Amino acid sequence: NKIRRNTTYGFSIIGTSGMGKSSTVNKILSLYPQVIEHTKYNDIELNLHQITWLKLDCPFDGSIKGLCSNFFFEIDNLLGTKYHERYGGHRSSTNQMMPIIAQIAQNHGLGILVIDEIQHLSVAKSGGIEKMLNFFVTLINMIGIPVILIGTPKAKVFLQREFRQARRSSGQGSIDIKWLEKGDDWDMLLETIFNYQWTNKKFELTQELSDILYDKSLGIIDVAIKLYTAAQSKAIRNEEDVITKSLIESVYDEEYSLLKETLEKAKKEIKKKK
Repeated sequence: NKIRRNTTYGFSIIGTSGMGKSSTVNKILSLYPQVIEHTKYNDIELNLHQITWLKLDCPFDGSIKGLCSNFFFEIDNLLGTKYHERYGGHRSSTNQMMPIIAQIAQNHGLGILVIDEIQHLSVAKSGGIEKMLNFFVTLINMIGIPVILIGTPKAKVFLQREFRQARRSSGQGSIDIKWLEKGDDWDMLLETIFNYQWTNKKFELTQELSDILYDKSLGIIDVAIKLYTAAQSKAIRNEEDVITKSLIESVYDEEYSLLKETLEKAKKEIKKKK
């Protein structure tokens, strides 16, 4: 008999909101069929539904129990089973759910588990940092498959508190996605999005437009794209032919007031570090 290795490697992706962490992972996962139906193996009749990957979002209430419950719910959505009804109720504890999750993962040949927005996990509701870290370690050990953890820099606070969890979550590497700096990557982003124009006249990507978009977005991809799109929408409404620096500034001031406050605080923090 082959000896099963107990060490399971994971992978962590940490980055600022709006940098495309979840979108990138979703596109990669979409390349694989999520459920594969096996009906026969070596002339043996089978009725096996293999789940190649499963992606969970941390629940809004930030509880580990809620995360376990979401596992059953997502499996039911894929297979039409009733795991959530049987095991995901209020009476079930996290300790009771864990071995069941491990068994379901094994029964359906789960290939990889992705847990997104892990910064939502509440320390208070989860019983403290230590208990939360123990949960992730136990989860990875019990299900015996790679686990990808995705979150914002807030997630680093508890992932790095204990060495064994940091080791497991980065066993096959880790990515720390930061805001784009001015350079080749930023230029490539703008060259790509500037191909999408809906104004009456085609406008060129100038250094002035590049500078104002960077200044307002701080290199956050999602913000840059939305600001560029909003500027074109306003240009069309105002019957203007192209977008300009002043137009981008007005859109930023008028339509992004809440985001503006957050970005301005971030700018001040960046200046302090410099």
